[in-house]
Amino acid sequence: FCLAPRTVHFLVKRSYFKSVWGRILTGVGQIPIEQRTGDREALAIAKSLLADGHVVGIFPEGTRGAGTVESAHQGAAWLALQTGATIVPTATLGTRGTGSGRESWPKPRSPIAISFGEAFDLPDFKGVPGRQKLTLATEEIRTRLVEQVQAAVAETGLQLPTDAPPPA
Repeated sequence: FCLAPRTVHFLVKRSYFKSVWGRILTGVGQIPIEQRTGDREALAIAKSLLADGHVVGIFPEGTRGAGTVESAHQGAAWLALQTGATIVPTATLGTRGTGSGRESWPKPRSPIAISFGEAFDLPDFKGVPGRQKLTLATEEIRTRLVEQVQAAVAETGLQLPTDAPPPA
């Protein structure tokens, strides 16, 4: 959040707020979310922030993965469809130790790169029923995010963790 050009309110796993980091996360405006339940309270807060012109950051994969974005949750698409928010696909490389598991941290002084893609709005999807519209919007976001990750890898030379297949 501190590397973005504007203040970003991220949806952050609720359990992190129960640790020593909780006060810091709250103090810098992050939003606790219970990932398993589709937390309506967190989504309502995010929707309100977007409606007021603020920026909300969402990790569509739901957790730090290998970076291949093989799947995405529907929260980002739902918020964009509800508010008309513009989406900026963003890739963050170097946040995991190479060859390490999802909960690992990079070694000190390891390079980390943030790559912001071109902003886009979701298509109108006129005449498409609600659930199908949400599915199509989620796939559009996932596809754009995959493209951004691939562009970031090419631009920075940083690779996805070794447990991930190389980008296509």
